[in-house]
Amino acid sequence: MRKKITLLVLIVGLANFYAQTLPSPVNLETGYSVHNDGYLLYPSPENAYTTILEVGPGKTYTEIHDIPYTLITPGTLVKIYYRPTPYLTKILLNVQASENNKVRFQGIPDENGTLPVISFTNATLWGNTPSSGALTIATGSLFIVYDVYNVKPSWIDIVNLHLRDAPYAGVWAQADHVSIKGCILNNNANGVFFQANDQNILEISTNMLIEGNLFMENGSTGSNADRHHNIYAQGRNSTIQFNTLQRVKDGSLGTSLKDRSSFTVVRYNRIETSSRSIDLVEPEDTDQVLTVDANWGDAYVYGNLIINDHPSGSTAMIHYGYDNVPTYRREGTLYFANNTIYVDRTGHGLYKVSLFDVNSTVSNIQFSNNILYATGMNQFNIFRSNNTDNAGAIAFETSWLSVNGTDDPTSWQLNDLAGSYSMTGTPINGNGINAGFTAVANGDYTLTGSSPSLALGTNLNATIGLNVNYNSITTLVELARTDQANPNLGAFSSDTATASILDETLKKSISTSYPNPFENSTTIQYSLANDTFCTITITNSIGQVIKKLVNSTQVSGNYRVAWDGSSMQGKKVSKGLYFYTITTKNHIESKKMLLK
Repeated sequence: MRKKITLLVLIVGLANFYAQTLPSPVNLETGYSVHNDGYLLYPSPENAYTTILEVGPGKTYTEIHDIPYTLITPGTLVKIYYRPTPYLTKILLNVQASENNKVRFQGIPDENGTLPVISFTNATLWGNTPSSGALTIATGSLFIVYDVYNVKPSWIDIVNLHLRDAPYAGVWAQADHVSIKGCILNNNANGVFFQANDQNILEISTNMLIEGNLFMENGSTGSNADRHHNIYAQGRNSTIQFNTLQRVKDGSLGTSLKDRSSFTVVRYNRIETSSRSIDLVEPEDTDQVLTVDANWGDAYVYGNLIINDHPSGSTAMIHYGYDNVPTYRREGTLYFANNTIYVDRTGHGLYKVSLFDVNSTVSNIQFSNNILYATGMNQFNIFRSNNTDNAGAIAFETSWLSVNGTDDPTSWQLNDLAGSYSMTGTPINGNGINAGFTAVANGDYTLTGSSPSLALGTNLNATIGLNVNYNSITTLVELARTDQANPNLGAFSSDTATASILDETLKKSISTSYPNPFENSTTIQYSLANDTFCTITITNSIGQVIKKLVNSTQVSGNYRVAWDGSSMQGKKVSKGLYFYTITTKNHIESKKMLLK
């Protein structure tokens, strides 16, 4: 009876329940930093919580499952400290918290930003366990957030944890407002799985946030090789941003990112292509609920770096349509903007590669401000065409498209067979020349100062209200992007500090600190060479900014800045490891300092 009543209310009132038409603004926590391995580190926000529980060496609890589960209530922060050996706890969580009274599981990394590990292997089950075997699949997961006795959990944050070895999912959730942030998802079947089923809002995940994580070696082989993915999101309103998604493990046929949600936002990620780069398809078991959402089929994919250069890479990179049920396929608009797509099939034996696989004649792709460079194949197509159901329309707006080493290196093709495809607008044809990448061999897809793609983009904020104000995540560039009014094509602006790898003189160290280690104060000495400005940022071991200094001197030479670590705003700074980062127009470097 519960499901029937819920569905009736849902059908009557849902038209006004979800009327989002543009992605929500980015809201990164203050004090974040980018780790060298490509995930975000977040500070621990003690002041926002009424209860703080600490787990780890020398703390109140040695293991996570030593905590009395009854203590996990709204307003609770669980701090899990790094140790050399993994924690062995499977967490089953069912807490109904709120936006102003959340529950947060926070990993506390070591001085190098190494995250505490929780492994599924030989782990102890802990939490609010179900009374039946209804969670057979979920209990093959490591961190489970789920509905028990009609209580749907909400406002749960899982932050800076290394979750590994789960036979089903590193995180499995059926909840509202679950955020997975700054985690490493490693060697799981699914890295993250959000559940939605039974046409029932109590069993549909909503407002999912997957942010700043590193996905590596997930997926499975054998009979389920195509069923498991880095990310598998089902439900309403999934936002996937600032993640590094490595390919799934060798032998897996899963995708880098699979989504069955209404109104999906994929932005500012680094995506290594698996069997597909991105798979946006119909809802499963929730079609009556999700397809009545306003703009349910629309999706926003922008600011991403998408790379397809593995020997087992994809022949059809981005799927927008359906897998099994054409009645509920996505038939909206895929807003595809300011992405950098790099395809290199040299020596990999693939005859042809297609960027899009679209399953409806009324599905549209708005292709704006992108850079696409493809090389090393016989044929490159915008649309895949291998059956009568493949179709679609694309509208080009100021994008660079360049194909090299194909049968016809001076052009690209819309599709390889006659079909229901259409095109408006014309991209810039690069005639086999890339758009001016700094150094692909070193993983730097930023643009050189002579790139033909600088400042050619359309102001999408002015035309469609889309704010592309961040760069794709990378350890080489800052996240902030401020060239929105006159943007570069692709995923990177030119106003950010990048690591120069072209000029050998700039690869040399320009700074030192002395004494180091130090007891009270240290001096940072640096040279500007021919640069005109320099910023110095001092951070602690988890990325919190302690102090910033700005030098605007126009004269080349050596400079010295003293940092007094004995007192900061009247309080003594804690002993430990700190970093100073020197950023100039052409150079960036970061070094350690030890306050003893």
